[in-house]
Amino acid sequence: VRSLRGLERVDLGFEPDSVLTFQVTLPSARYPDVADRTKFFARLADEAVRTGQVEALGATSVLPLSGEFWTSPYQVTDGPAPDVLGREANYQMVTAGTFEALGLRLVTGRAFTAEEERAAKDVVVVDRLLAASAWPGESPIGRKLWAEGPAGGPRTFQVVGVVEPIHLDDPRGPTRETIFFPHATLGAFSSMTVVARSTGAPALSL
Repeated sequence: VRSLRGLERVDLGFEPDSVLTFQVTLPSARYPDVADRTKFFARLADEAVRTGQVEALGATSVLPLSGEFWTSPYQVTDGPAPDVLGREANYQMVTAGTFEALGLRLVTGRAFTAEEERAAKDVVVVDRLLAASAWPGESPIGRKLWAEGPAGGPRTFQVVGVVEPIHLDDPRGPTRETIFFPHATLGAFSSMTVVARSTGAPALSL
């Protein structure tokens, strides 16, 4: 009982109340390229919010507390000192509405916009752990890091915002550094988890 109460007090980094999630896998024949997949999730978000029963809707490659995560190396390209080897972070591909839908708490800066996602701009949002490690005592906004994704090879990305760390697996363990990429920037996955924050009972919203 004490363990359960302790887990209930863990700061998960997001707000799970009033949230509905479901998996969507787009058929490749109908959605063959990045633009098609990006338009689908943007249209889904617009139509869901238009019903008046959904506050925000987004899609993410990894759902918090799912136990799944994808890690990859990154490198700070304009830090206060020469970068160290061995930096690694969780990578998450998300659509623009995901931050609001999950209730991720913004520390500084902003989330990337729907237009930046459609245009596959090289912008990212990082969590507070990564920001403190990469740019200790300095503002991370406008700073740059090098990252490599599954499509397009390694590139340099600009930080536009910082959020509180989230738990992707066991809440008893520590959180890990995370980089959030616009969905279209790293190839627009066809299989994503949709996250909808409702105005009422989640099961009745969609």
